Amino acid sequence: MDRGDDAGWADWFLASGALALARILTEYGRVTWGECASPTCSTLYLGIGPGSARRYCSAACASRARVADHRRRKALG
Repeated sequence: MDRGDDAGWADWFLASGALALARILTEYGRVTWGECASPTCSTLYLGIGPGSARRYCSAACASRARVADHRRRKALG
């Protein structure tokens, strides 16, 4: 259904988002998305690059979580 010039911003945003997702899926074949695995972060991420699936929103957040886990293990034993 074409709403033409009468469509609101919500309709435009939905259509643009769907088009962007379709282009990403077509170009890369798969998309990983989710919430950061760090217990202190709730950032959502969208990964489109090659390689293993992402778990963290950024390299800094992943490093922070690894350092905290290492310090926790070291303190326990």
